[in-house]
Amino acid sequence: MVPITQLIDTQGLQQHQPFLRAFHSMRKMQCGEVLMLSTSEPKTDFDLQIFCARTDFQLIESVLCEDEYSFLIRRNCPSERPAQA
Repeated sequence: MVPITQLIDTQGLQQHQPFLRAFHSMRKMQCGEVLMLSTSEPKTDFDLQIFCARTDFQLIESVLCEDEYSFLIRRNCPSERPAQA
């Protein structure tokens, strides 16, 4: 089990609002911290995948249960970044 540092519930927010709320919190995260984001907006999955692919964040888990999406996002330490090809 991954220890969660922060939890954000954005149920009911639409479009890019869940991602923007998560992004605001993620900017303040320290190396190794984990954010759990809960939302009902399906587009958030795409937003997070693109964001994590281009930054020091890792999308650990993405789960859909009924109409609720849950995401675990971890801030990687600089030494843990995957090598660029």
